Amino acid sequence: MTNSMQAQRNKITGVIYQGKNQTELLQAKEDEGYKSNYWVTFLQAKSMGKKLVNAKGKGVHLLRFSTAVEEQEEGKKYVNSFCVFNEDLLEDADPKENGTH
Repeated sequence: MTNSMQAQRNKITGVIYQGKNQTELLQAKEDEGYKSNYWVTFLQAKSMGKKLVNAKGKGVHLLRFSTAVEEQEEGKKYVNSFCVFNEDLLEDADPKENGTH
């Protein structure tokens, strides 16, 4: 499998994005020419002490589906959206050290 088709994952949690989220990230990676397979939210980048560079308009909006577990709302479905940025957009991103393996 070529690097461009490797699973896209979260840099902090290591979780592999699933379904349409994976497709969206692969498309963004190809369109923007990113080398890394890793993605972070704005808050995750901040927690790493990193800033996003030239990232305006380059976030990819993803969806997370969940089911409530509270007794009053058990089984109720929720959709949360969130935005992630490729690791290449982090300040001091080094292609040799990012997730291109």
